[in-house]
Amino acid sequence: MAIKLGFHNLFRSKQLEETAAWARGVGFETFELAAGPGAIVDVDKVLAGGAGDVREPCKKHSIEVTSLAYCVNHLEPGSRDNHNAHMRKVIEAAQQLDVGIVACFVGGTGGAFFQEMGLFEEHFIPLVEHARSHGVRLAIENCPAGGSNIGRSPYFWREIFAACEDSPSLGLEFDPSHLVWLQVDWKKALDEFSARKKVFTLHAKDTAIDSTMLADRGLYEPGWWAYKIPGLGVIDWKALFGILKKHGFSGAINIEHEDGAYLASDDKIKEGLLLGLKTLKEALAAST
Repeated sequence: MAIKLGFHNLFRSKQLEETAAWARGVGFETFELAAGPGAIVDVDKVLAGGAGDVREPCKKHSIEVTSLAYCVNHLEPGSRDNHNAHMRKVIEAAQQLDVGIVACFVGGTGGAFFQEMGLFEEHFIPLVEHARSHGVRLAIENCPAGGSNIGRSPYFWREIFAACEDSPSLGLEFDPSHLVWLQVDWKKALDEFSARKKVFTLHAKDTAIDSTMLADRGLYEPGWWAYKIPGLGVIDWKALFGILKKHGFSGAINIEHEDGAYLASDDKIKEGLLLGLKTLKEALAAST
């Protein structure tokens, strides 16, 4: 499998087949599909024998579903039991759909890191084991989630993977956009964890920096950074693909569209996705 380009499906008002037909027609190859309660993938329906409702429209239009996404807090005491019970069903549904990756957050409570790691070992590692037993891998999405996702940067990834004894069932859904505004060297991080074969899949999302506002207001004030369509921010996508190729990455890069300038309507969403696809295709072709 080569590097494939797709997007996280955010067309809530459209049927999956309609979206798949459009996506394939314009050159996308993969989907990431949300699988939380009320999302496009109804895990209860899949587990009751309805996997074909997801599988068949994508197969018909040659779109590969490379990951299901369920990004919630798996450590917070007030919600973790419900979240973790649903996550087990998402993992089981992924197996039924022949989807090898479930993208997720770890979560957190805002406490000291050693306390968070205790919760991780108690509540998250059993999910990793559940995934392993079903032939599915969990990919941590590194969104900081307001500080409530400990799987947000390289230091924490090393600790998390060590706590799981470097389980092959746990890796990353690497998203450089978050690392940009967190002031983390995303190239170095991608190189390290690609070499370790811990990058299972990626989100393609850019970050724009307003350097004038940053210089005037500082890090703590909002507004100096914004998520953008690939190509409209500071990320060097050619360099990203070069790092992936260096380490023999084979998998999907799905655009995660959170650019407010292209969200007002389905037509604007499509316009944004097409801009991102153009950027990624050109960068992939130019990379070595």
